[in-house]
Amino acid sequence: MSVPHGAVVVGVDSGAASMTAVEWAAEEAARRRAPLHVVHAAGVDTGPFAPPASVSGMRARGRTIVHRAVEWVGEARPEVLVGSDVVDQAAGPALRAASVRAALVVVGAVGHGRVHDMTVGSVSLELCYRSASDVVVVRRQEDPAARRVVVGVDGSAAGDRALVFAVGIAEGRAVPLTALHCWTRHRPSDLAVAAVDVGTGVATHERLLREAVDRCVPASTTVELDRQVAGARPGAALVEASRHAALLVVGARGTGGVAGLHLGSVVRSVLHDACCPVAVVRR
Repeated sequence: MSVPHGAVVVGVDSGAASMTAVEWAAEEAARRRAPLHVVHAAGVDTGPFAPPASVSGMRARGRTIVHRAVEWVGEARPEVLVGSDVVDQAAGPALRAASVRAALVVVGAVGHGRVHDMTVGSVSLELCYRSASDVVVVRRQEDPAARRVVVGVDGSAAGDRALVFAVGIAEGRAVPLTALHCWTRHRPSDLAVAAVDVGTGVATHERLLREAVDRCVPASTTVELDRQVAGARPGAALVEASRHAALLVVGARGTGGVAGLHLGSVVRSVLHDACCPVAVVRR
């Protein structure tokens, strides 16, 4: 594949959600002043027993899908340099390969693997755990008027990376940002909080969030930042916050902070149920 270094890569297929992903990716490429690379995985079997007509037809169909996407970007975002590839691979391996040179891989929520019917083998989840770049899964935005970015912060390195990513998006798009830290006293892993009263526990978590913001948010930022601490399970709280958000950002995985939050489970939760696009920050 001819993916430019630092490109925004978008995976496309014949589904309607695919063009929604292209629109999101083109906007982000324009914001970053980065090239956009459109990839269609034809899933072609090129072995000795593959019917030539079938192989040729699948490649031709892929070229048509890619051409439609590239043509749309050329009309809607003429400032974006756009390239493309049709590859003889399944979607997961093809997009993972593209992610090695990409800054971001974008996929639609419905396509080669439906997010609502998520299994470990689906493309979206595979990318979120194995991509070499950050990943955005473009889901339908429940509140079309929402502009806010919401990020889950847990005090871990993964949470810090998510916060840095979210600040960049919010600043580039001139939208407000909510940094949300969640904790629950009744979790068995929440040992640091179990021995203190509720008031002290809340203060501990407020301090954790404040310190994460101090580490990751430049003093010179123009972002309107709202810090929130919620006594709730992270997945459920982030999904609720996504109802009035334009983007939800989480770290890929990591054991974080006082609450012992494991972001792998949170990624699964928000990919299933979030009400807006989800960014999973991996690096």
